[in-house]
Amino acid sequence: MLICISGWHSTNQEFDLDTKTVSKQLLKTLSGEFDLESVRFINLSQLKIENLGDISDCTCLEKLDASKNLISVVKPLAKLKQLTYLNLAANSISCIDHLEELESLKTLNLAGNLLGSFDSLQGLTKLQCLESLRFQDPIQEYMNPICQNAFYKRNVLAMFPNLKSLDGERVTGRGSEVFRLSHELERDVNDEEKSNENVLMPSSNSWTSEGFWDCNTLQSEGGDEAEGHLRAWFTPLHFSDLIKECNKLSSSAGR
Repeated sequence: MLICISGWHSTNQEFDLDTKTVSKQLLKTLSGEFDLESVRFINLSQLKIENLGDISDCTCLEKLDASKNLISVVKPLAKLKQLTYLNLAANSISCIDHLEELESLKTLNLAGNLLGSFDSLQGLTKLQCLESLRFQDPIQEYMNPICQNAFYKRNVLAMFPNLKSLDGERVTGRGSEVFRLSHELERDVNDEEKSNENVLMPSSNSWTSEGFWDCNTLQSEGGDEAEGHLRAWFTPLHFSDLIKECNKLSSSAGR
């Protein structure tokens, strides 16, 4: 199968992909390096790769894009101690235990995989350098099952308090205040919905007593003067008559 490749450290070229496993020859072809220990950056995206194979031979690798493949096992990445950027979006990964060995990792993209529980993320909490983490990408329509949890953001931020960015949104520094307010609003709405699930809203009551607007009641309580003032508001008046009514009310208020 002929594949056209363009990316980091390579020009547009075609090569024959006979296997779904990353081989030494594939790595040399893509990187343009004869010595795999010299490879710093490599792009393996969209190659229908199932097995990362010999990727561990690139011991000095700093940046790897292996997105949009068929990868399910990440163990071969464990030896890449200098890796700072890793994109594994749109694969078939449900277990990420071995990623905790990537002690230099700063940016990790796992959007569009099969991560179904927060416990499966526990190993990542050991990554002291981790700053940017992504489990979903609305633009690409990538997500993981955990993203459907109502408290997804709250739980992830509690697990990774030192993150600067989650799912492409700032959580510290400039722009983080908007994210924080959005997170708090989401939390409050969820809490409110949960607390009101079985609550019956009381019926509303009138704020006036029965017969309040009856002129007879007004007469008994305030006489003809009260009725006159009330009629002044609801009866069309000439401008001069309106002035008189206003003067009456002003005089009454000054007593």
